[in-house]
This record gives sequence, C-alpha cells and structure tokens, in this order.
Amino acid sequence: MINKPTSFFELIDTSKIVIPIIQRDYAQGRTNQKVVKIRSKFLDALFVALENPAKPIELDFIYGYNVKNENANSFIPLDGQQRLTTLFLLHWYAAFRENKQDEAKQVLINFTYEVRHSSKVFCESLVNYTPQSKEVDIKKQITNQSWFFTEWHNDPTVASMLVMLSAIQERYEALGVDNLWDMLVSDNSPIKFYNLPMEKLGLADSLYIKMNSRGKPLTDFEHFKSQFSGLIPEKYQQEFNEKIDKEWSDLFWKICKNVDSKQDLALNMDNGILNYIEFVTDILIALDGLEIESKELLKKAEIVYGESNERLAFLFSSLDKFTQIPDIDTYFESLFYLEPSDFEQSKVRLFFGNPNVNLLEKCVTSYTNTFVFGERLLLFAVLIHQLENTEKLNDRLRVLRNLIENSEYEMRSEFYKEFLESSKAIIESGVIPDNSKFNAKQRKEEPSKELFIESNPEFKISKNQLEDHNYLRGNLALFDLDGAFEKKAITFIELFSNEFDLLSCALMTFGDYAKKTKEWVYYYGANNGDWIKIFTPSRNIDFSETKQSVNLLLESYLIDRRDLTEIISEYLATFENDISIPKTFAYYFIKYPSFLFEEWQGGYYVFRNKHQESKYELYKMNKLQFNGFHWSPFLLEIKNTDNKVTLDDGYLSPLILSVSGAEFNFNCVSNGYYIEVNNGEYAESLYQRVKEKFTINEVGILKIKQNEDGIDLEDRVVKGIEVINFIIDSAK
Repeated sequence: MINKPTSFFELIDTSKIVIPIIQRDYAQGRTNQKVVKIRSKFLDALFVALENPAKPIELDFIYGYNVKNENANSFIPLDGQQRLTTLFLLHWYAAFRENKQDEAKQVLINFTYEVRHSSKVFCESLVNYTPQSKEVDIKKQITNQSWFFTEWHNDPTVASMLVMLSAIQERYEALGVDNLWDMLVSDNSPIKFYNLPMEKLGLADSLYIKMNSRGKPLTDFEHFKSQFSGLIPEKYQQEFNEKIDKEWSDLFWKICKNVDSKQDLALNMDNGILNYIEFVTDILIALDGLEIESKELLKKAEIVYGESNERLAFLFSSLDKFTQIPDIDTYFESLFYLEPSDFEQSKVRLFFGNPNVNLLEKCVTSYTNTFVFGERLLLFAVLIHQLENTEKLNDRLRVLRNLIENSEYEMRSEFYKEFLESSKAIIESGVIPDNSKFNAKQRKEEPSKELFIESNPEFKISKNQLEDHNYLRGNLALFDLDGAFEKKAITFIELFSNEFDLLSCALMTFGDYAKKTKEWVYYYGANNGDWIKIFTPSRNIDFSETKQSVNLLLESYLIDRRDLTEIISEYLATFENDISIPKTFAYYFIKYPSFLFEEWQGGYYVFRNKHQESKYELYKMNKLQFNGFHWSPFLLEIKNTDNKVTLDDGYLSPLILSVSGAEFNFNCVSNGYYIEVNNGEYAESLYQRVKEKFTINEVGILKIKQNEDGIDLEDRVVKGIEVINFIIDSAK
C-alpha cells in the first residue's frame, strides 16, 4: 500500500491537485494566537530541512482520491490540504526569488481550489504573476495588483495565503540561500510525504482517518503528528507514520466512536491520541526524574523521546499492546465494576468520581480534566501487566486499589515517581515496597489480609465483597481477621444498607462510634457517604471505640437478629422504665432528632472545653470554624419543639424567649441552663416566679440533677421545655 515518500513537485508534476468544495478554507495563515504558533513551528520544521538537506522531513500521510480523465489525472485530497497549500506557496515563492517562474508556472498551474471561486481565481492569477521586487513585502505587492479584487480580502483562504507568503518571505530572507527551488524539485527533496490513495484503503472505518469537515482550524494533533515524526530517531519514523494513521488510529476510533459527545468524532479521536501520548509521556518524565518546565506536549515529547530509544519503544509498545486487545470494553469490564450488584470475586470495584471501568477510555477522553491520580496509577498497572504478562492481575489490582483509596492525603504530585514505582512493583511481584509512599496503615493491612486468605481461602469472596463496600473501600480495620470474620462481613453488608440516621442511632446504643479528629472534636457524619471517613483509621487518632461499637452491633445482630429500629426502641425504653439511669450525650443523640445532621451539614461536634470538663457544653457544627452555622444541640431541640422561642446560628447564641415585654436568654452549661433576664420590672417578677418553682443558684443557673460524675439524672431537654412553658403560662 505504501511505496516510498514523494515530494510536492513529484505529485503536482503528474497530477492536477484539486482542493474539493467539501474541504475547509486554508487555515495555516490565520492570525489568531493558536494558528500563529502552529504556523511558526511548521515553517521552522520546513526551513530546518531546507537548511540541512541531509536531515529531511517527512510530513506523514496525505490521503485522497485519484481521478482519471482524458485530459489529465487529478488528485483530490481529503486530508493534507493544509500542508499541500503551504508547499504550493513555498514552491511559488522559491521560483520567484530564484527566477524560475517560467519553469514553475507549467507545473504550479496544476494546483487549484474549488472551495470558493475567488480562491480558485487567486491561485491561477498568482501562478501567472511575477512580482517586481524581492525586497518589498510580498503581500503588499500582490494586493496592489489590478487583478487583485478588494473583495478577496474577505475570502479566508486568500487572506491566509497572503499571510503565509509574508511568513515564507521572512524565513527565506533569514536563510540566505538561493537554491531552494532546485532542492524542492530534485529527486532528493528534503521535504516529502506519503501519498496514500483512499481507493486502496477500502471503504470501512478507515474512511474516518482524516475526513474533516470544511472550515475547521488545523487540529493540535495534526500539528503534533507532523512535528513528532521529525524529532524521533529516523529508524522509528516510518513505524510511527504508518501506525499513527492505521492500527493506532483504529484503536482510538473504536474508543471514541461510542463516547457521547457533541464534538466532531474525528476531532475527539485526534484529542484522544494526544491525551494518551501525554499520559505515557508524563509517566516516563516522572520515572526518569526529568525536569521539564514546559507543559506543552510537543516540547515534553522532544526531550523524552528525542533522546531515548528506550522511552520511545515503551510508548510504541504501550500503544501496540492495547491495539492487540480484541475488545477494549470487554477487557476492562473483566477487571473492574461500579455497582454492588455487579460484584464478582475476580473484579475490583472503582469509587472514583465520574467513574468509568474502561480506564483507557477515560484517559483518552479526560486525561487533563477528570482522570485523577488514582486512575492513572491503575491504568499504568494494567499497562505494565500487558507489557510484562504478569501473574495474579486481579488480586494485585485489588491491593493497589485498596492502597489508592486509603492514601488520599499521601498522594501528591511530587511523589508521582514513587507511586508509579510502587504500583509497578505490586503488579510485577505482589509486594509493596518498604519505602512506598502509600498510607502506612494500609500497607501493613494488605499483607495481613493476604496471609489470612492463604490460610482461609473460603473467606476470599466475603473479604473481597467487604473491601468493595462503599463505606470501607479496601480498608478492613474494623474487623479482626479470625474465625468470625465471614459472619460479621455478611452481617455488615446486610445492615449497612440502611439510612444514615437509623444506622448512627443504632450504633450509638453500643458506644460512641464518632471519629475523634482531635481530643475535643468528634466527627459523626451527616449522610451515608461519611461512613468511609468514620470507618477508616487516621494517624494518631484512637479508633478503638469506633471499632468496638461496630463489632458489638454486628455481634448483637448475629445473636437475636433484631432490626435497627428495635435496637433503638429497646435502648430508649430502659430510660423510660428507670428514670434514674444517667443520661449521657449518647442518650440525647439517640432520642432527639435535632442532634443528628442534615445531609448538607458538616457532621462535627466540638466541645467548648478541650478537656471536656463539661459534658454538655458542646456545639453542633456545620464546619470546623465558628464562622459557620453552629448551635447547642440541646437549645436547638427545644427551639424545634417550641416555636415560641428563637435561636440564632452565631457563636454562643442563646435561646431567646420573648413574652409580655420580657426577654429570657437561655445558655446550656455543664450543670444546667444559665438564664439571663432583660427588660424591666415585669421581667424580674416573672423570673422570681421561676426561681420559686425551680432550683436556680445565685449566679443564675437552673440546675439539672446530676450524679457525682456530672452526668444528667434528668432529661435537660424536657426540663428546658418545662421551664419555658411555665414562663409562658405565668405571663398570661
């Protein structure tokens, strides 16, 4: 199919080049910033080859159709219009500067545009025109000619050609030679490309390769492809040029054609190839410790691949391996899943945002946007397996997933090299390196689970299913690896599908399950998505009470199968049957809805005193700063029960009762309520009645009965409501 590269002169000398009406306007002369950059780099590449003919450049494939008729053969390009047009202008200008226009005219007249009539006439007129001066700006000379119509400035193709001619003039003068025409038309022209007639490709998916709609600017991929081939070692150039437009493009075509997108499919595919190449390039930069300031892919690629055959071989092999997989979707679906109902022992559940089991597809479509750190490591791991044919892929991917999910705070970009090396080691050998940057607790847990399953293979399904639970995500610190493991695992999966409020209250009956992020800060969560934070141990934070609460709940359920509502009801019934039982914070948390959090709230309780000397002076926090919403939960419950009182959401806001011109402010303190009275004599008389009815000490605290440990023996919420109702009734 592919014989040898050809030059522009060889093509136009044997065939008329006709840019068809379906094609876009010429774009390389546009003046927006992006195209200026592309034009500059393309001309750089062309003139470097002209300056050093011993190092020619190949401009990849140009696709089109050959049309034969009685008078002449015509070549109709479907892809390559931009390059062909620039080469036409370069040949015309070289012929003019070197007094070869009589010779050139006979051949260049074979180049024509059918996109617009004005473009066609301009090309014909240009070929027949000989400028008067080699010093005056070529654009100015052309536009001053009588045959140049003013309206042609509005033709995008003509306007772009004029800009390109000025750019070529500038480069020609800087080069300082006078034999470009002879080089361009010789058999050894330093600028060549592969001419690939489409009729030889057939009409299957191959047609997608470059059939761009008219009017679209030159894509980043088209620019990258033409430049990349020139910067890699010569022995790799032909392989790259052939595969990038054949089997590698087929791979990305298959991936992109099923992606729901409003963008042009060919453009999606082009961007997808760039995304994947950048993914591999960034891996090699990290692994080899290269310091590259530029974020531009082409500049990164020049350093990464221009100096290393080994890295280039890695890139090519990575593309080849994925190309050899018959069905990419099916392959990744055999490794990963998303929904609990799709669980299989051999698969690993993914928990990333905007998840896609086909990690290659997500990389191709979203590498620079939503393809996150962990996904990159997993795709890299799959790639290593493909390259090295490693063993136990599914088990090792599970270990890596567990480490990724539990290393949120460890995973930083400056450690990308270390995480890649650890991921590689895990896939190759199943061993986590001692110096790995993954979370230390999780690194310790993984070998323990492996040994446990080696001794108890019958527990593997339960272990995998438990690791894949949304509230655990690979971390099993809640569980002891013993004979009761499987029963507890099954029970956990069954129970922890209930609503958050029900689960949190049931858990609280067995102990304070909260995660103590600091000595005085307790995290209870606000919705089911918060369990993962609570059930995962953190550095230097006591996890024992959380673990104990969960295990007591599981053990209780295994004994009598009580549902969660029944567990909660029986707990509260003990207080109703014996009012003398001390009422800890857990009692209030379970009994009163206001102690729980709405889904949008932060889920924190903060004690006013760091050493918790007061068991009841704590605040329900929307976030961990007092400039956010926060309340005393006791006052909030009273407010939600009695609409005659108000409660602001500011720092230390009191509960306010306004009645008959008097205002009572209530603050919750360790041994009761501190009451302040404002607004005159009537308020004072009301307050006097309260003091006669209830026990209020000399500093204004309405005392709650407590034991010697400072724990309530009467319900302070009930007491607060009773006092407020008494004041309201007394004011009537």
